[in-house]
Amino acid sequence: MTVLPRKFVCLAVVVFTAFGSLTASAKRDMVVSPEDVFIEIAQMGHDQWRIAYNFSRPVMYVDLGKSLNGFRAADWHVETDGIEIVTRDGRDYLQATDGKRRFDTTAVMVKAKPLRLLKHYEPIRNLGKDGAIVYTGHFWPWSIRGGRVKASFFFKPQIGARVSVFGLQAASVDRWQSIFNHPAFVYFGPLQAVETDDVVVIADPAAPNWIAAEFHRAAPPLLDHLATIFEVNLRTKPNIFLAFEKGGPYGLMRYSGDALPGQFQLSLYGGGWKLPTELGIDLLRRAMAHEAVHLWQTAISPLDDDVPGWIHEGAADAIAAEALVALGYWTGEDAAHELKRATNECADELRDGSLADAERRGSIRAFYACGHILVEAAARAHNDAASVADFWRDFAERATERGGYDAEMFFKLVEEVGGEDLSRAMRYFERTPLARPSREINQLLSMAQSAP
Repeated sequence: MTVLPRKFVCLAVVVFTAFGSLTASAKRDMVVSPEDVFIEIAQMGHDQWRIAYNFSRPVMYVDLGKSLNGFRAADWHVETDGIEIVTRDGRDYLQATDGKRRFDTTAVMVKAKPLRLLKHYEPIRNLGKDGAIVYTGHFWPWSIRGGRVKASFFFKPQIGARVSVFGLQAASVDRWQSIFNHPAFVYFGPLQAVETDDVVVIADPAAPNWIAAEFHRAAPPLLDHLATIFEVNLRTKPNIFLAFEKGGPYGLMRYSGDALPGQFQLSLYGGGWKLPTELGIDLLRRAMAHEAVHLWQTAISPLDDDVPGWIHEGAADAIAAEALVALGYWTGEDAAHELKRATNECADELRDGSLADAERRGSIRAFYACGHILVEAAARAHNDAASVADFWRDFAERATERGGYDAEMFFKLVEEVGGEDLSRAMRYFERTPLARPSREINQLLSMAQSAP
């Protein structure tokens, strides 16, 4: 899964003077000016965390974001008397219990546990003994216009532990802000990050030795290749986290990954990872390539939360396949087999509804498989080599000029390079429940191949 950069929205002081006649109700909607929030994240031990909010002026409420199955109401305990967590219209807020009193400081205790959220980051994920990765986004308030307020973070690990984020490692960190103005992964714990010429890595020592060895062997050429095809260098050295959970029968191999600007994390589980196998090495390379592609994709941002995930997830799968071929890890036949696998998986995922409706019904894999099909079709119409990377560069350039992207921009580019009929067919494919998905997929790919 991937969340891409957002712009920040400022509330200027002039709002209060120029609109002094606002009603009391409207005034209560003004939360906090963007430079006024300070957030302390403290690791207390035994999966307990303390989050403290301090504002330079009193606020009526704090918008914490989507409630996501009510994890805050279940696992957060407000320490401050007279303040509570409430949920309205699917979002969580901190506010006074009477709904009227303003406050300028509050703190909550958080119980960390696996949530397994679909297409959303885990708030706190264990990494090694006494260590964890914190995703700052679930603790970072939103402004009334949808962007994040500008926050300074204070990171306080347990005694004897350290904080690691990008290339920074310290016993504690005060007034931290990401260079990307975006939520980040932050490690709290005893592990020391390993910095090379290419990456900054924190790897779970419980993971079999071959995993870290293969990662460090494959990462440099992969990152070099992606920098070449995207024709841009990253703003910072990639910050990567490798987590390993023991257990599961021999032969079981699971992995998951998340990416943010300048960072990604991989989590591995299952007895099948114990020894290096051809399948295990391939799965690790595939996961690395997919998440590494996201590092470059985050240079552009979706226009809003409604932009479908299939655009960047499908492109990441397809570009990763091209990269694995270019590096000699896969053959062209392997890539063709991967496209066929995506075709079959997409057809299975669309038997109960459309791609546009996939998230609502929990068919998250449709983003990857069906997105792979759509970007492959776009690439076939876009350039003679059918290169998804070439298509994405053109798409990214337009998104940068526009200030973001959405599905409409994707289809508009397809229309320019492949004609109105192809664009119409791809829109139909995304939005419509299909009676025979396999046939529709094959027709779409053939149509793209023969597009003018």
